[in-house]
Amino acid sequence: MALRGHVFSKQLFSSECFALFIDIFLGKNSGVIEGCELLSTTNNITLEKGFFCIKGRFLEEEGHSIFEIEPVEQDTLFCKLICEIDLSQQNTTSELKQAYYRIIQSTSDYPALQQEDITAEGSIYQFEFAQFKITTNGIEDFQDKRAFLDFESFYNEIRRDAQYVFDGIIAQKDNFFAQLNITTKAEADALITDLQQYCDSVKEVLDGDVAINLLNRINTKADVPVYYTLTLLSTNWVQNGDKYEYTVEDSTITEDHLVSCNMSIENQNKLKDAEGDSYNGGFTIRTTELPEEDIVMDIVIQKMARRGGDADENEV
Repeated sequence: MALRGHVFSKQLFSSECFALFIDIFLGKNSGVIEGCELLSTTNNITLEKGFFCIKGRFLEEEGHSIFEIEPVEQDTLFCKLICEIDLSQQNTTSELKQAYYRIIQSTSDYPALQQEDITAEGSIYQFEFAQFKITTNGIEDFQDKRAFLDFESFYNEIRRDAQYVFDGIIAQKDNFFAQLNITTKAEADALITDLQQYCDSVKEVLDGDVAINLLNRINTKADVPVYYTLTLLSTNWVQNGDKYEYTVEDSTITEDHLVSCNMSIENQNKLKDAEGDSYNGGFTIRTTELPEEDIVMDIVIQKMARRGGDADENEV
């Protein structure tokens, strides 16, 4: 056993170390970064040039790869076009042998993907591009199954998570106020003075606007947000015109409540172009595409503060 350096002068930065770093940075998500468009006919599939990342390992399709498909004589085949990483193989300086395309198939149902933890002890990880059937007519029921690495959503998720933490702090502050049982103006003034002094003390390490807004939130009692986890079942969406709606009944919600949500990148990819609004007795989520899978999200419900009769969001 010995200590090994990876980001040091005259030391080699191993592919395993870099892949682990990228995989953690991307939240253990894999997907297409750019390009990799899919085209299909009854007898072939074409994968255009582009870049994708599987478990922290970057790959490039130099374009375009064509997969020829022959019709079957009788039994239907359930197939998936995948890129497989197999770290038990050995690369050479001129040939990549640890990653390759495959079409896996079954006669009963679409085969399950083999996805071991290749950042640890695992060797094989399969990333899906498409699924389809091979019949006597060739390719049928072709479905694009690519996952995408949406970096804008990734950073939006970081910002949402930060806001989620901050809102939790504000909620704890509100609960703290509720338990203080302050009965005199002198007691309230003393507490506010202490909090103002605290905000002044953190101005050295916080952006000035953040410190000022934090002080404003301390001086303005807001309604305590409510948090809970909600699963949108794929079977409960209802079509309304050109959109699909999901209604959640909640007697504690009124039209004056702001309902927002936090989702992982994986769940964001399942819910396209979504919007929603609250009403007296619940809220409705609308999307332009019918989700095919259940979606898990964290719901935040907060009554909107009103200034001069108008509803306004409290933001930091």
